[in-house]
Amino acid sequence: MERAAALRAAGADGIFVPGAPGAVDPGTVGELVAGVDGPLHAMAGPGVPPVAEPAALGATRVSTGPGLARAAHPLVRRAARELPAAGTYRSLTRRARLRRGQHPLPGAVSTLSRRPA
Repeated sequence: MERAAALRAAGADGIFVPGAPGAVDPGTVGELVAGVDGPLHAMAGPGVPPVAEPAALGATRVSTGPGLARAAHPLVRRAARELPAAGTYRSLTRRARLRRGQHPLPGAVSTLSRRPA
């Protein structure tokens, strides 16, 4: 609570408490909301309830933080190994559910189909 007060005094718009002991426990979230003079932000991750629960306790934001990047890293590693080893990119498209006509890699330009000017 002291650190939160110091951050608010220094101009922080809200307080983010990543990894605080018990930060996913409803009692702790409620205690932090009550004790922090300003908006409290929570971090999504293992053990964190759906957004509605921290919101009902007074948290003003639930952030994914690095969670989305961490979830994507295994796919990136597989693709990075597959492309030079096999010359394919099936790992990028294997689980993709594409709409008709949608390219598996939006924004990608095939260098194989382009002719030099």
